[in-house]
Amino acid sequence: SSPSFSPSRPSSSTLCPTLNLFLSITLFITALFLFQSGFLLKRVQLHDKSTCSDVSLSSSSCWIPSSFDRVVLVVIDALRFDFVQSEREKKEDEQWKGQMPYTRDLVKKGAFLSKALADPPTTTLQRLKALGTGGLPTFIDASDNFNSDAAVEEDNLLSQLVASGRNATLLGDETWLSLYPHGFHRTFAKESFDIHDLHTVDNHILAHLSSELSRPDWTLLVAHFLGVDHAGHKHGPAHIEMGAKLRQMDRVIKDVVSSLAPSDLLIVMGDHGMTGTGDHGGDSDEEVGAAFLAYSPSRSFVSPSPSSPPMQQIDLLPTLSLLLDLPIPFSSLGSPIEGLFPDEKSRATAIRLTAMQVDRFVTTYQRVTEGGLAFKLPEEVPDSLEEQRSLLSALQSSLRSQWTRFSVPLMRISLIVMADAVGALFSPPTIPSLIIRQSYLFLILSLHLSPSPESSPALSLLLASTPLSLIYSSLHLVYRITSTVSLSTSSFFPFVLLLLSFLIPFSNSFIITEASILLFLLSSLLLFSFYRTLPSSSSRSINPSSLSSLPLLLFTLLLLRIHPLFHRCREEEQECIQYPSPLPFSSLPFDTRINRYVVSLLSSSLFYLFFRPSRPSPSSLLSLSSSLLLPSLILTQLYFSSSLLPDFLSLQYSFHFRCIAQLVYLLSAVSLLLSFLSPFTDPLLPPSLLRSISLPLYLILGEGLSLPFVALLFLLFRTPSLFPKDSRSITIVYISLLLPYSFHYLGHSPTLSSIPWHAAFAGISGSSAPRWLAAVLVFCHLFSGGLMVLPLLPSLGASLTPLRMITAQAFVRVLLSSAAVMMHRRHLMVWKIFAPHWIFNSLSLLVLLLSLSFSILLKRKIHPSQVAS
Repeated sequence: SSPSFSPSRPSSSTLCPTLNLFLSITLFITALFLFQSGFLLKRVQLHDKSTCSDVSLSSSSCWIPSSFDRVVLVVIDALRFDFVQSEREKKEDEQWKGQMPYTRDLVKKGAFLSKALADPPTTTLQRLKALGTGGLPTFIDASDNFNSDAAVEEDNLLSQLVASGRNATLLGDETWLSLYPHGFHRTFAKESFDIHDLHTVDNHILAHLSSELSRPDWTLLVAHFLGVDHAGHKHGPAHIEMGAKLRQMDRVIKDVVSSLAPSDLLIVMGDHGMTGTGDHGGDSDEEVGAAFLAYSPSRSFVSPSPSSPPMQQIDLLPTLSLLLDLPIPFSSLGSPIEGLFPDEKSRATAIRLTAMQVDRFVTTYQRVTEGGLAFKLPEEVPDSLEEQRSLLSALQSSLRSQWTRFSVPLMRISLIVMADAVGALFSPPTIPSLIIRQSYLFLILSLHLSPSPESSPALSLLLASTPLSLIYSSLHLVYRITSTVSLSTSSFFPFVLLLLSFLIPFSNSFIITEASILLFLLSSLLLFSFYRTLPSSSSRSINPSSLSSLPLLLFTLLLLRIHPLFHRCREEEQECIQYPSPLPFSSLPFDTRINRYVVSLLSSSLFYLFFRPSRPSPSSLLSLSSSLLLPSLILTQLYFSSSLLPDFLSLQYSFHFRCIAQLVYLLSAVSLLLSFLSPFTDPLLPPSLLRSISLPLYLILGEGLSLPFVALLFLLFRTPSLFPKDSRSITIVYISLLLPYSFHYLGHSPTLSSIPWHAAFAGISGSSAPRWLAAVLVFCHLFSGGLMVLPLLPSLGASLTPLRMITAQAFVRVLLSSAAVMMHRRHLMVWKIFAPHWIFNSLSLLVLLLSLSFSILLKRKIHPSQVAS
């Protein structure tokens, strides 16, 4: 039977409480965006260009005589170092081992082979930007992967090549064109976003590579293959398809080598690596450890010894620039790869020229940003070769540790305004208070629009006025708590559990084990609630009715504790067992796929039983909406069956499966529309809304997460019946703890490398669909728990108090998370643990606020003009 919802008895209201709630939400969000502009500041981009006149050691050259006439740059996306370096010792070895013997054996012919460390975030766009400019990416730039217009404006290798009158040719990944739209004179580019397509881009390159190698009109040829990366995303590195792709790349390199002229240089490299599940984006050793190989028919290089420290990937830019007699791009921070220069004299010259360029860049950056880098340069570039090496190494280390220039004043005022917005939720919604906070809103917006917010008068006004407002709202909040909330154990204990959950962002260990902490707090709350239903100790016997809820309690605790089956393990969780539920189906063996599909059949049956109306609706529209449930589930299950097909059949019928998914989306939209058109007094309306929202989320999450999704529906909409009807605070605390727990329960983890990119193709084509739509699908996969709570909230009655309390706890969670990242902004793990956790918390808040805003509007329809304060 469907979950029971019924409108509460109307009560008197005014417009002010609703307006105060919306204004508090808007104020908090604008302050949160101001905080991120202070915490995640993009580095200042300098538009200076290096020229031949900056340095000249020879009248016949620009900076230094060129060593090669042409460079062939073969980028094999996600080519991890051990993919090339490893040998296959036995047949049972993983598929990625020993599949590139020709490439590995080029070392015997004088090739240079090394691990190249990529700076995180290890996403393709950021790595290609670093390869072209030699700079270090900032954390926030990871969002540019969904941005089709991310052209590089800084000085770069391609612009220097064009300025010198020479040409470059591109084959493969079109991301190069989005970054360097004017850098290539001839292109054979292909869309790179469809990670399910292993062959189209690679085959397109191979169709043109041989003819391009024979042309004499280019100096740089870039061939960017995507099959290895897509095989990792789709199947994982241990799959047979990965072995086939690596063998194909080995043959490609053999063919390229046979086509090289004596004066050519071949560079083979990965832009980043991949994890054991085929993901990337973070900073684990597997993700940052990319392969790098250089080979020339006319020159023998010496590879570094295994004990030598690995090179940095950005070292390629100054090396290529000098080998081709180009000025090193102005923003480059790399060091020359000494092993690629022919003799000691040229190596010493390359190091000195690079040190002089980096010195010029840092000096200019210090001047433009008024001391934005905490590094003291020597008065002159040292003459000693060792001192020059040390200078470059120290600069790189310093900039990596403190490249992001934090704006503490903006972060501080943002925290104050966010805290004031929390207090405003419980302050009297008078007209003067609304006007004051509206003025705060305009001042914050002016800071957003100001070119130099730290010196804006708006910042001074906010610093002068908001503390007073915060003190007033805090005192009023304390008064309301002391006057309305009992300090007895029964009333206070749930809020103690909630307060403990707010401490998670302040410790990296707490963040890593967040799911376990939330599980403990939820279990404690449930046991406490059951304890309250038992008779007092003075009673001699236990009333059987008191134990009637025990089966539901035990079943709920069981559902909560099966979370490890769906948990996405973090790199830091050394003893974590990774079960297959949250992983893409294509990376799993066939028998595991069958097991997951059988589980999804059971889950779909439970889904149907959960939403099947227990009684006919008086509204014909709602009855029609309910009739769409069964066909939608059948179509969803048919879509899930694509996981059982062999790859060639799955690809052949991919269009048909996309149509099936789009039909489910359409039926869900029709069901949602019918629900909105039905009478708002119908008690079956909220279940109908929940059903309409849940169906597309069920499909997007996939068959692997179908069971936890149905279990979460039960936890959200059945378990609250355990709680005493006279204690709504327990229900609110339960929802407040369950929302962050649902993120982990549905197979997610607050790390960049665990983002479910495969969800971007749930029913859409990766080659033709707009990027924003793919981003929406990934967003829905990540935050489906927050979207599912949307229809629940109107059932809490006509009063706005429950909505205010749920909003307040979400505000406090993000406020304290923001305070934690500000406090830990120089912590070793800030970008690995604290910042991603803060970002996911903030995005979860936005989803919850979307649900809350919708719920307020729905409340006003269900309880017209009776929404109480």
